[in-house]
Amino acid sequence: MKLLVHLGRLWRAALIMLSVIAVSTLFGCAQYPRVPTKFDVQSSTDRWQGRIAVVVESSPKQAFSAYFDLQGDSKNGQMELSTALGTILARMQWSTQEALLQTGTNTRAYPSLRELTFAALGADLPFEALLQWLRGVPASDDGWQSDLSEFESGKVNARRLLPEPRVDLKIILDR
Repeated sequence: MKLLVHLGRLWRAALIMLSVIAVSTLFGCAQYPRVPTKFDVQSSTDRWQGRIAVVVESSPKQAFSAYFDLQGDSKNGQMELSTALGTILARMQWSTQEALLQTGTNTRAYPSLRELTFAALGADLPFEALLQWLRGVPASDDGWQSDLSEFESGKVNARRLLPEPRVDLKIILDR
């Protein structure tokens, strides 16, 4: 009798666990709807996907990593940041008129692409130079040094030593 009671409890626990896993999977794949905008990046041929990691050597140390899908150029484009499960963390969109950051259902405007990038990634990244690095072209900007020695294997590394705090950027492109 004790065995039957114990098996019944195990069965209920297993059902609860399966329910939790199913609900977690559904929410993990949930994404918020695309907002139609005036950003026309469909005509752009520049598109990169992969993983990005930013480490800011501040006190306390700050780190951010995500999958990214970047399309466009420094004048007109968009970049989505997502988790490994595909859940969108943030969507950045910019044009010569505006720069927007969408997180969840909130959308916020920024005066420049540089400030938008800082808000989304937590560091002042040189976006013009970043686009060159993604093409495998060395470029420098505001104390940033790029390391493209592993570009053929899809890796881009860059570092800013000055002004402090030091910032490390690592990108692994999908090939």
